[in-house]
Amino acid sequence: MKNKQDLNNIIEELHQSFLLLMDKGRKEFAIISYPSILKIYGVKNPDLRLILKELRVICKDFTAAKKMELAKLLINEGYMETVQLAYEFIGIEKKALELFTEADFNDFTKGMDNWVCVDTFGVHVFGIAWRNQQISTNFIHQLAKHPNFWMRRLALVATIPLNMKSRGGKGDIEKTLAVCELLVNDRHDMVVKALSWSLRMLSSIGKNEVENFMVKHQAVLHARVKRELNTKLTTGKKN
Repeated sequence: MKNKQDLNNIIEELHQSFLLLMDKGRKEFAIISYPSILKIYGVKNPDLRLILKELRVICKDFTAAKKMELAKLLINEGYMETVQLAYEFIGIEKKALELFTEADFNDFTKGMDNWVCVDTFGVHVFGIAWRNQQISTNFIHQLAKHPNFWMRRLALVATIPLNMKSRGGKGDIEKTLAVCELLVNDRHDMVVKALSWSLRMLSSIGKNEVENFMVKHQAVLHARVKRELNTKLTTGKKN
């Protein structure tokens, strides 16, 4: 009971920090740019990083399991900022991240109905867990067939850490293209954008393979994907 109370006290302190750092303009931007059922304080990203730094100091002596428990409690709070904080916290706490398995998936994806949460989770936690073989490739492929387009987007975003050097990725052409193959015909805007992102990221280490993928799927690739890929392959930039 004491352990739970300690965690609840930490969460209450974090809420006070969020309240102090609320920004009306940021809140209005968030509501328009990534509407969600999650409540929103309106905290700017630099300020969120300050809170993350504060949280890591508070929890420096916690076990990895206790950090995972705290992350799940933060997600349950139902605020955009507490969810983002949980993802980034676990993403940077390597020992805690090593505990993440498919059994934790539902706890981490509660209220996942916006691209910010999908992308933060996919890049900081989920994709790295897949890369480290804590998540099976079959699990990713099942997500790619999910009726919820956010889950399909997540399957593509999970490929980003495979190929992003700044996230420790060394490149995995086969796994990335296998997911892209499953979603090449998807026309939902959120999935189309993620497909473009995935292929553009892969092009930095597998340019020839991406070009071959484009030729193979020329007839079905969304115009946006073709345009952004052509620009990336010829100029090295997205647009």
